[in-house]
Amino acid sequence: MKRLLLAGTILGAFPAAAMAQMSPCFTDASGNTFCDPASFHVSSGTATGSDPVLLNDSNTFTITEVGNHTINQPIRIVLVEPAGGAPDITSVTGFGAGGSFSLGPQAITAARAFDTTNGLFDGPVVTLSAGQDVGKVLNLPGADASVSYTNIAAEYGLLGLSVPTTFNVEVATIPVAFNSDADFLTVNGSFPIGKIIAPIAVDVEVGNNGKLKVTTFDTAWTNAGFVNKLSVPPVPEPSTWVLVLGGFAFMGWLGGRYNVRRASY
Repeated sequence: MKRLLLAGTILGAFPAAAMAQMSPCFTDASGNTFCDPASFHVSSGTATGSDPVLLNDSNTFTITEVGNHTINQPIRIVLVEPAGGAPDITSVTGFGAGGSFSLGPQAITAARAFDTTNGLFDGPVVTLSAGQDVGKVLNLPGADASVSYTNIAAEYGLLGLSVPTTFNVEVATIPVAFNSDADFLTVNGSFPIGKIIAPIAVDVEVGNNGKLKVTTFDTAWTNAGFVNKLSVPPVPEPSTWVLVLGGFAFMGWLGGRYNVRRASY
C-alpha cells in the first residue's frame, strides 16, 4: 500500500502484482525507480518503549539515521499535536553530510499536502481527525496507517489524558543532509506532552538516463516519538506533601530534644 500511494501519485495506479515487488525499491516498465526505506530513529535521553518510542523529555529529542542512506534533501520533522498546541524549536545541532552544524530557531509551519512532482509540501492546510493517519492526510509517498488516530489515541489513554478528536499537523524543515549512520540532529525547544515526532525526507531526482528516481525516507510508527513526560518535576500530590511536612516536623522534634539534652549538661 505504501508503494501504491507513491507510484499512483506520479504515474497512476500499478497492478497488485507489481505493487508487491516494491520492497523496498521498485522499477516500473519505463525505468522509473521508487524506493521507500525506513531511515530514522527518534529518541531522547531517557526514551523508553518501541511502539512508539516514548520521549520522557519535552525539551529535546534526537533523530538518528538508520541504514547508511544518502539523503540529499532537508530533513522534515512532522509534529502531530492536539489542536491549539504550540511546539517551539529554539536550536538544532548535530552532524550531517556537511559535517557538524549548529542552527538557531527553526520555523514550524502548518503542514500541507506533499507534491511528489517537486518534493515539497504544498496545497491545502491539513488536520488529522478520527479515522485518518498522518501520511495519507499529507499525501506522502510511503505513507501507511501506522501513525493513525487510533494509535495516537491509545497513547493518550495510557497517560490518562482526554483523547483529542482533532490534531494539527505541522512541519519544521531542517536544512541538513545525511549520508551515514553517524549522522544525527538534536532538536531543542518545547514539546509539551502528547506530541508526535515523525521525521521524513524525500529525494526527487532525474537520473542521467532521464528516468525519475523518487526515494522517501520516513519513520514508521515504531520509530516515531511520543512525548509522554514533561521535563520539569511534577507538582507533588497532597499525600506527598503530608509525608514531606511530617518528615520536617520529626526532624524539628529531634533537634529540639537534642538541644534540651545539651542544655541539661
